[in-house]
Amino acid sequence: MGLAVFFGCTFVAFGPALSMFILTIAGDPLRVIILVAGSFFWLVSVLFSSLIWFISVQVSDRSTPPPPGTST
Repeated sequence: MGLAVFFGCTFVAFGPALSMFILTIAGDPLRVIILVAGSFFWLVSVLFSSLIWFISVQVSDRSTPPPPGTST
């Protein structure tokens, strides 16, 4: 039963994206290359934004207590 639930949930979660990929992108090799390159640059942008967030948290002054009425 657990295996059936696993495959059912997997097909429900990834079925629409997989069908759109097969129907629109998989037929043209250039579109596949563009999709992979776009995915790579999206991941790089997420990496850079997380680095900026990490650096800004480290640089900010954490020694002062937060103002009253705010939760941390």
